[in-house]
Amino acid sequence: MKLDWLKRRLGHLYENPTPIDVDCHAPIGGDVRKITNLTFSPSVIIGYLLKSPFGGEGWIVSVDDLEDIIEGHVWLGEAYLFYSLGALSVFGFITCCFVWFNNNAYPSEFYWPTGPEASLAQAFTFLVRDQRLEANVRSAQGPTR
Repeated sequence: MKLDWLKRRLGHLYENPTPIDVDCHAPIGGDVRKITNLTFSPSVIIGYLLKSPFGGEGWIVSVDDLEDIIEGHVWLGEAYLFYSLGALSVFGFITCCFVWFNNNAYPSEFYWPTGPEASLAQAFTFLVRDQRLEANVRSAQGPTR
């Protein structure tokens, strides 16, 4: 038993015997072995998903190989990573817009000014500067230098 624990710590996995080979409740148990030949082929995983859940095919319950289970977890982990990174980018954009325009949740007295406030403050600063320089503000067609 101690050797099985050591093997699992070194990357080996416990494989339960299939009911066809041995009764699952038999005291014989399964085997601890190292998974070495993963295919990383999406067609294998998609093949399980395309099976019929009715009848004898068994849909994803019909996975009968430990390598396919590990391969499915690798693909699932990549999908989770992709979805979580996508969600972080979407939520970051939503938060940016919320903070930029919502002066009730983020008042300017405690945080930086919102985007429209900063834009108006910048426009007012340039207007005062141009008036001090005695520029004709009415004829200005765009940003001044």
